[in-house]
Amino acid sequence: MLVLKIIGIIVALVITYFIVEKLNKYTMKKYKYEFVEWYSYLIVAFSYGFIYLGWLIYENALKVNGDILNGQILVGIGILGLFYMLVINIKKTNFFMGLFGTIFQFTIYLALAVVGAIVFLIVSAALSETKPVYNVN
Repeated sequence: MLVLKIIGIIVALVITYFIVEKLNKYTMKKYKYEFVEWYSYLIVAFSYGFIYLGWLIYENALKVNGDILNGQILVGIGILGLFYMLVINIKKTNFFMGLFGTIFQFTIYLALAVVGAIVFLIVSAALSETKPVYNVN
């Protein structure tokens, strides 16, 4: 069963890659604009990060009767980043292509943002060169 799951994930990744390539070729040919690129990925990934961290801060503030404004501001900044990408995509293409491309882009970037955050944590942990501390009395 594990082998089937792995094969399914690989097939899904390959299909997603081909869809992204087709979408980018189509929009580049028709609108001179690519939906899936590093610039848009960074904006969307940071927006997702702001929304996630803002929501955590907001929930924690609710539990301890703290200031909920900090979390709300972070969530608002994240939503503004996503809205900015929507506006850019619609401005560079037309309304329907921009809306469809943005929904597809946000879906792809959600998975990539989670994977990117995990990779960032692993790399930062590996590069931190932590060493054990010995207490000799």
